[in-house]
Amino acid sequence: MREARVLIVGCGRQGEKHLRAYLGIRGVEPVVCEARKDRARELGALYSVRCVTDYDEALSNMAGELDAVDICTPTRYHYEQVMKALRAGLHVFCEKPLAPTYEQAKEIAEEAKKRDKMVMVGFLYKFHPAVRLVKNLLDSGALGEPYLSIMRIGGRGGHRSWKHDSSEYGGAVLEMMLHMFDLALWFFGDVKSVSVLDKDVVLPKRVVEGRRIRVSAEDWVLCSLEAEEGVKVVCEADQVTPSYMHYMEVLGTEGNIMTSIVDYMPTVVFLRKAGVPIIRNFGYVDLIREELAYFVGCLIEGRKNEINTAEESAKIAWIADQVRRA
Repeated sequence: MREARVLIVGCGRQGEKHLRAYLGIRGVEPVVCEARKDRARELGALYSVRCVTDYDEALSNMAGELDAVDICTPTRYHYEQVMKALRAGLHVFCEKPLAPTYEQAKEIAEEAKKRDKMVMVGFLYKFHPAVRLVKNLLDSGALGEPYLSIMRIGGRGGHRSWKHDSSEYGGAVLEMMLHMFDLALWFFGDVKSVSVLDKDVVLPKRVVEGRRIRVSAEDWVLCSLEAEEGVKVVCEADQVTPSYMHYMEVLGTEGNIMTSIVDYMPTVVFLRKAGVPIIRNFGYVDLIREELAYFVGCLIEGRKNEINTAEESAKIAWIADQVRRA
């Protein structure tokens, strides 16, 4: 089996998680690209991996040695860095969002198609068995015709100040709610309308990175989507929940399901024909490892990703634009 070589661009908290995941996946050699030289040296020594500090130089000097780049930098850099990788002839994994706006995400999708390159985006919830159970129940018709879904995702907010700065594309929409948009599209198909029910800054001042900052990006959002097939999806996202929380419900004419990717939350399925609820618990799943193992498999086998594509991310970005501009 040939080995894939992936350049991880940006090795803060998320980038280091990706690095650890790659080191546990057979058939891939990660290389770190981190602009902070001290951080690059630290990671190189800690994980015994090759490190570089200049992205443009890496693309120029190493493109022939690489199969792909993995973008883990702040949102404002995604568009430019992804486009550079594609133009260097490389496949791309990019943490969500693919780009901060619909127009940029659409342009990336077009560039990838033109160059016949894979772009995969980090919407990792699809790799959780509880989420896949929802998809299977919908696709099999076990829930009947779906008509309503309620989705919530909440967290305490970013450990970096840019995640709460609207000018840096921070806020609950791009940081959190995108995951719910992704699942809405996967479960129910294209969205035809978006209504923002509430959007606000609940905690206008925070202590981030050891200093007190003023929050300019929304940290609470409530919106309603309507899918082309008529399903209504109510989404809530926030950056004010002390501990991470996620759950969702799907209601259909023949049953309903309530589930979560949180390891201590149960999955409850009710089907009319069974007459009694079925309760399951899936426990902890390393979703970063699961999604990156899928990406590496695509690289090694020379196939395109069938989920989390650039085209799907462009649709997600369109919804996000409607919410952010409201």
